[in-house]
Amino acid sequence: MMRSAARSIAWIAVVVAVGFPGHGWAQPAPGEVCVNCYHPQSPRRLTAADWNWTSRTPTVSRRTTNSILYSPRAGVPALVLYACSQHYHCRIENLQNCPDQSASTIPDLTQCPEHPPVGSWVEVHTAYHDGPVPNPLPEDLEGCDKTKPLVVVGYHARVTAGGTALPLPVHFGPPSAEWSGSSTNADPAPPEPPACKLAAFWSFTLGCDFRLSQKQLEEFDHPDRARALQPPDRLSRDLTHIVRTKHP
Repeated sequence: MMRSAARSIAWIAVVVAVGFPGHGWAQPAPGEVCVNCYHPQSPRRLTAADWNWTSRTPTVSRRTTNSILYSPRAGVPALVLYACSQHYHCRIENLQNCPDQSASTIPDLTQCPEHPPVGSWVEVHTAYHDGPVPNPLPEDLEGCDKTKPLVVVGYHARVTAGGTALPLPVHFGPPSAEWSGSSTNADPAPPEPPACKLAAFWSFTLGCDFRLSQKQLEEFDHPDRARALQPPDRLSRDLTHIVRTKHP
């Protein structure tokens, strides 16, 4: 994943619509300063104490098996983006406090085990771009057009025993968390400074009940190293909790 030159930049206000910020293409919130990077970074905590906004209107929604609708601003036609990458982390990156979950501020430079232990957590990421669908999907972003909007859809899943070699599913909220951030993968080991990863908009499906079998992960065989939680001064301030629409 791409590293950009170190630099600090103060960002200007983004569009605000219907009482919460309209999500632009990796646009940070008013007054944002992303230390040493051109844009906010990921991963981050996704707990109730971290929300900046709440909305019933998702920016990202499923279109087909391999495509999504990305609606960055109210009143602007949605973009159709197509899957271009998929992988999983055997140590979680974004933290939503499911049972027995933990995340670290230390880069994970280790490789995933061949068989993630039963009962452990994995984090699945599927990236989407404005371009064709590679077949098969690569685990890195080399199949993605990084000059155009990049969206990552993620979720956490418990590992179960056995199973069959079914494709890894992609889950969509609500409930979900959306924010402007970056791609991930492990940073260099200290004393090297943290990297500035490629800009990406995130839609993370919330929930602790998703399951993936050891056989699915074995057949998929696209593990990736984990990036540490980013400090507050490298995060966007547009973390939005997408909640279910209330019906009468």
